[in-house]
Amino acid sequence: MGDVIFFETSALVAASIKDLNGSIEHDRYAESKGLLNLASDTKTKCITTLSIEEQANKVLEKALLDVMELEKRPDTVEEFRKYSTILDAVQRMYIENISFMDRLSTHKDTIAEIEDNEVYPMYDRLNANIREKPPKAYAVSNKFKGLARDINRDLMDEHRKKLDKLKEKSIMPDSKDRIILSEAIYLKRERFPRDTFYLSSLDNHFCGFKSPFTQIPEKIKEIFSITCLSPQRIIRLITDKKT
Repeated sequence: MGDVIFFETSALVAASIKDLNGSIEHDRYAESKGLLNLASDTKTKCITTLSIEEQANKVLEKALLDVMELEKRPDTVEEFRKYSTILDAVQRMYIENISFMDRLSTHKDTIAEIEDNEVYPMYDRLNANIREKPPKAYAVSNKFKGLARDINRDLMDEHRKKLDKLKEKSIMPDSKDRIILSEAIYLKRERFPRDTFYLSSLDNHFCGFKSPFTQIPEKIKEIFSITCLSPQRIIRLITDKKT
């Protein structure tokens, strides 16, 4: 038994975005790259999948543009030259990070079954659970009926606003993220059933950093024995184990 760290797209990309002089850096670079460095020092196994590698490679430049607060590649020759130098450094870092990991294949049909029969239903149930019941109406005497009617109307208005916000923040991830979790489940079962399996992520759909996503990591651990945490929290856990 040992520790296995599964890197999904967001953590892998964050660990790759920094230019040579440090003037451009992803705001979660330090912890994401720090986890890779710690894993190297402690000989902790790091893994990802071929599909995540492909996906991260596709979004790497878009993530760099976001960090640089650019909508597109620079137009002028001088600015484009500077940008190209930074992009080259980021791509080199990405290749270095990927080379440290075991890049594993998964069985496409099995992944589809896990997504349809286990992952989607789990998120669907959690989504249903966050729909609040309407607040209880106040029952009062005739003397205060007008005041109670105003209070009840305000409560129902507030309830509708909460429902509208929840609809905007559905915790159901898109198919790409559901497939990532399905691949993690597959690898945990098929390759690492006896190991402590961490999913390193910066994504609410896995780690539930804020409401209404906070129930997600607990449910994933309960059902699938996968611990979804930010790189920084995994660093703390592994460091505590080694000391």
